[in-house]
Amino acid sequence: SVSVYVVLLTGVRIYAPLSRMRSDTLMPVYAVGMNDHEAPFSFGSSRPPFTFHWSVNNKEVAALKSPFYP
Repeated sequence: SVSVYVVLLTGVRIYAPLSRMRSDTLMPVYAVGMNDHEAPFSFGSSRPPFTFHWSVNNKEVAALKSPFYP
């Protein structure tokens, strides 16, 4: 037997561990759901596939780089 827990994704927010930081500092940010049952890993096998497209409005304040950036 298998138990399946189905949740409706109500939204996605960007989580940053810090609210203030010094200039020229690196900080990871994560896409998370709106509650405890909506972790990004929960939707890794969703159909259709779940993809994120990130952007920054002010490139003088922040830059987005992949963790695989050279």
